Amino acid sequence: MPGNGQWRKRCRLILAAVSMCILWPHGLRAENFFHTDLDSHSLHLPENQDVRLLYRTVILSSLYKAKNEKQAVVQREDDEVRVQFRVVANEEFLYFLFLNEKADEFPMIGTGNVSVKRSLIDGAIAGMTVMIRDNSGCFLRIFPYGKRSLLDVYLFDVRICHDIVLPHPIDTVIFEPLSSIISYTRPVIDWYTVLYGGYEHENGNIPAMVETIRDRLPVMNDRDDGAMNERGEYVFIHDGRLQEGENGFNCSGFVKWIVDGLCFPLSGSYLSVERLKIKHLEVRGNSWSDWYEDSRDPYFGLDWSRNCAVAYDEARSGKTQSNPETFDVRSVPYLTYIEDVGYPVSELELLLFLDAARYPGSMYIGSINREYGKEPPLHQHVHLAVFFPVFQADGSFHIIVMERNHETELETFRQDHIGEYIHCIRLNPSGDFSPPLLQ
Repeated sequence: MPGNGQWRKRCRLILAAVSMCILWPHGLRAENFFHTDLDSHSLHLPENQDVRLLYRTVILSSLYKAKNEKQAVVQREDDEVRVQFRVVANEEFLYFLFLNEKADEFPMIGTGNVSVKRSLIDGAIAGMTVMIRDNSGCFLRIFPYGKRSLLDVYLFDVRICHDIVLPHPIDTVIFEPLSSIISYTRPVIDWYTVLYGGYEHENGNIPAMVETIRDRLPVMNDRDDGAMNERGEYVFIHDGRLQEGENGFNCSGFVKWIVDGLCFPLSGSYLSVERLKIKHLEVRGNSWSDWYEDSRDPYFGLDWSRNCAVAYDEARSGKTQSNPETFDVRSVPYLTYIEDVGYPVSELELLLFLDAARYPGSMYIGSINREYGKEPPLHQHVHLAVFFPVFQADGSFHIIVMERNHETELETFRQDHIGEYIHCIRLNPSGDFSPPLLQ
């Protein structure tokens, strides 16, 4: 009879093996999520298994010899992409790096790059990392697990799968092709989602819209509570008074200016400020927040963003849209939506990647929700921004962020809103984009 520790380990192995036969709750099969016409374009990972095999003896040699192996660039057969091999050490581990060539360089962050980690204490293989996109937050981590291995998957800094069992020990996995890892785990990992490369032509009108907005940004001014009314006049959102002095927008007015550019070619008019201020007490709020609707307007940004999407849909369809929640981004794999709050800002890149892959050519209005004020502090929707996701020709994914009359780097936006939440509304722009003239 095995001891308690052995028995627990055996039970864990049995349960892990059984898990490979079912779809994990946080997984999602490709045919249920993406378009039905996806092909191998979306599942390609540059391979360097041949170079890893070439250095097998070095990786498994004595620590002294391995640590002192010289850096080299391997020219492969059939003019394949070259691979740089090098060894890096810290106080605990030795890292064997296999870096694929890109544009005559060997970047550390590159799709298909592999790092094998070996302990400097006992010489054991401690793990393997595989970059799965040209993004530092997208990678696989593989760990030893007895006679098997465990796999974690990270997508845009979010761990979406963990403790997936691979059938071989780590000493074997580090020399296997990446396609084998994908093959082993197809029943439990939606690789179409993880490796989706997108298609540049599916960006639709987004690139042209972005360039038009960029051209106008230098002449935009900032003004608290500022927006344009339906006649193209600069007014204050609170009471509709005409602005005096330097005219400009706040974050809400900036969002309206962009949505006006979508609506005007369809309807021949701009949106009224009062229409976008409509409160939807029937679908959001609670008995606590109701006390502060007049004094604090805690859901202003959420109502404004929903009203923008509804107004644009009505301009496109010519039909009345009765449900203000229709265009909420509420259901994406791996992430949990919080009613009328959204998702952590830390998950924004993954959120937009997943949704833009399903609805290519979309743009998003995001409403930041955070604790605000002191008497009392409330969680309020206090800021609006617009996001334009694009897939590049090389399969990489990029998000263009526009907020309050300027363009912001995504990482800057995330750092500015650490610990906060964002509620996203999806719009699918089509046709002309003609925003109001700036006076």
